[in-house]
Amino acid sequence: MSDPLLGIVRVVTSDDPAFVGAHGAAIRARYQIATTSACIPDAMR
Repeated sequence: MSDPLLGIVRVVTSDDPAFVGAHGAAIRARYQIATTSACIPDAMR
C-alpha cells in the first residue's frame, strides 16, 4: 500500500533544500500526524 504523503515527503526531501527548509517541517508534521493516527487503531486492538 503506497502512501501519497510519503511520496511527497520523499520528493521534497530529495529535491530543493530551500523548499525543504520552508515547507519540510510542516510536511513532516502532517505526515507524522497521519502515520500516528493510522497506528492508533492497531495499538488499541
